[in-house]
Amino acid sequence: VNALLPHETKKVDEADFDKLDKPEDIIEYLTNLLHTEHRLKEEELPDPKILREVEKNILLRVV
Repeated sequence: VNALLPHETKKVDEADFDKLDKPEDIIEYLTNLLHTEHRLKEEELPDPKILREVEKNILLRVV
């Protein structure tokens, strides 16, 4: 997980997952981390339109 989150100041460790009881909680926790990482990357870009194009191309390839 930490490899996907280079901007996060607090790294994820096993203790973070031990606090979560249900799979839904783990999914929500990871989703929030990824959304934060995405927002931080977006703030670095001079023009977020570039990121939107990349997202669109990835989505089209996945579909």
